[in-house]
Amino acid sequence: MDIGAYESAAQYLTGYRDYTPKRLYVRQEAETGGDGSSWEQAYNTIVGALQVTSVSDEVWVKEGTYVGPLHLEPRVGVYGGFAGTETGRDQRN
Repeated sequence: MDIGAYESAAQYLTGYRDYTPKRLYVRQEAETGGDGSSWEQAYNTIVGALQVTSVSDEVWVKEGTYVGPLHLEPRVGVYGGFAGTETGRDQRN
């Protein structure tokens, strides 16, 4: 549905119907340059992970002290208390 003043071509329509939520990992001691796809490739800042999140994504954060301003997007889950080896959210402390 397009309720704007101008019609748009079908290729410009957006939506989340085909979006698969992703899980991003954060470890304070991780090497710079990780893509967040696993504990081994984790971001080393929460800010880095949040910059690439979309609706329904999850950010899993290993225990530690993280500093920096955070801008939380609506409906993005941020979960802490991980040891850095978990595969399920219910395994965290």
